[in-house]
Amino acid sequence: MNFYQKLPSFVDFSDLTHDRHYETVPDDWLIIVADIKDSTQAIEAGRYKDVNTLGAAVIVAVHNKLDEGSFPFVFGGDGATLVIPPENLGLVKHQLISLRTMAHAQFNMSLRIGVVPVSELSGVQLEVAKLKIAGDRSLGVFRGGAITMAEDMVKQKDSRYHLTENADTSNVTADLSGLSCRWHPIAPTRDYAMSLLVKSRSGNDIYDKVLSEISDLYEGNPEQANPINLDSAQYRTIRQCLEDERRYHRNLWSFKFAWRIIEIIGAVLIFRHGILIPKKASKYTRSMGRHSDYRKFDDMLRMVIDCSKSQADQL
Repeated sequence: MNFYQKLPSFVDFSDLTHDRHYETVPDDWLIIVADIKDSTQAIEAGRYKDVNTLGAAVIVAVHNKLDEGSFPFVFGGDGATLVIPPENLGLVKHQLISLRTMAHAQFNMSLRIGVVPVSELSGVQLEVAKLKIAGDRSLGVFRGGAITMAEDMVKQKDSRYHLTENADTSNVTADLSGLSCRWHPIAPTRDYAMSLLVKSRSGNDIYDKVLSEISDLYEGNPEQANPINLDSAQYRTIRQCLEDERRYHRNLWSFKFAWRIIEIIGAVLIFRHGILIPKKASKYTRSMGRHSDYRKFDDMLRMVIDCSKSQADQL
């Protein structure tokens, strides 16, 4: 159960192809795959924030039930992939089913969730590394083809891996404590925010070359590609925050929602108006760039980078 917690982390993203960072995931562990069905159409309709937030909610719901840092995960934008020990499935199953129900009832979206045992994946491997991003925070890095295969298996119509209900979950509400999306979209400092997806057909060399090229484009400091431009970051208003928040609560007359209202008012005063604790607020805001998962790897290199037209053309 402590396999991932004991795994040493690495800090340089360009080292993601180094074998020494990876360990094989135990055969009895489980891959949880969650994604929004028809997410492309939803994003085209302007609902990208709903899609993204529900994808992140999957990670939060599981995180709030399991020990900190006990499982690896990767956020995919329109969903998430997590790998957990089998003993923990019972702790998170009802949370995920409740979240799926909420997505349908309050967002009019279909959240597809499946569970695939690692032992049932043939011809591929599931290897994981731990990328340290800031403090004790880390992201899972996956390779070997197992994540891609598991996603394909779950996305099949009538897949036997879909998570099903075998108990009454009507009274279960997913714990989404800590989930928030209260910043306005951040504009790039250069010409573009580029979405870059690279899947190699011939081993790791291509990833090394792409990452080396990006480093050269930023004069040896690839961190400059981080799209989180803190100078233009702006917090939403109380009304805007409440409009988003209410959809994550079944009962708007509950103590839980009342507490969230108080918390939102405080957060807006701190981050939008600079009242109460400006030094701590400034420190938190500066840390957002370091905590961002603007680059990740799960059988594919995925990056969102801030770049000029010249850098984009060269890349």
